[in-house]
Amino acid sequence: MRTHIASYTFSLLLLVCSISLMASFQNNGRYLLIAGGISFIGFLLNIVVFLNLIGRKYPPTQDSFSILVRQLKLLTINMCFHAQQSRSAAEVHQRFTTKGPIAKGVYNGFSHPKMTVITAEETQTTALHHWGLIPQWAKDNSIAKHTLNARLETLHQKPSFRTAKRCLVLSDGFYEWQWHDPKGRKKQKYLITLPNQTLFAFAGLWDEWVDRTTGEILRSFAIVTTEAQGIMREIHNSKQRMPFSLTAETEHDWLAGQTPEPFLDFHAVVL
Repeated sequence: MRTHIASYTFSLLLLVCSISLMASFQNNGRYLLIAGGISFIGFLLNIVVFLNLIGRKYPPTQDSFSILVRQLKLLTINMCFHAQQSRSAAEVHQRFTTKGPIAKGVYNGFSHPKMTVITAEETQTTALHHWGLIPQWAKDNSIAKHTLNARLETLHQKPSFRTAKRCLVLSDGFYEWQWHDPKGRKKQKYLITLPNQTLFAFAGLWDEWVDRTTGEILRSFAIVTTEAQGIMREIHNSKQRMPFSLTAETEHDWLAGQTPEPFLDFHAVVL
């Protein structure tokens, strides 16, 4: 805790001093640019350490720079944000032996669309949940933009996912971009499907949240991701992640609390 306070004080002083330097060098473009850069770094450190003091998310031995680097990595490490479900309700119900509502469309996770899920509690009924898991303890729904994905390796460590329940997220494809240069200025979009382009399910987590102002009950989910393997290592070469995809043989295992092997034999279509 003392280390955090010292780090916060340092980053605050850095911010104040850099702003003063900017004022001093307002007539010197070169030095003004340098001071502005220092100010920006101080600003980032200030925010990260302040949030860290509140949440106490990291061990007190970590310094501000380590926290900043880790936070930035967390923002980009999970990259399954686009999916589709193009099959009819009849096809979906026949494949999963279910009844209930079915969503159809191409989905961008950042718009928090409703997608079709099957929960471990009701395996014969489909439901429509919002993409972006809102844990039951959340004060508001703003956390959803950070919980589109859940890393398989840390499911039991993250507060947002620790008590979430398991589900299947129904789909017949998802989208990834292959980087053709180190900074991702040139990219190639791919549609990833099963070889026969049939329906399948992502491993998912879901939770139920009550809006304290309206009383509305909102059910939401996250798609579980894992380390990229097979063809996904070549396609998603920037982050080396892929959604944890299941087959008809492994869906029940996931809902039962087990961790089966992910499906790897994907088919990729250049778009």
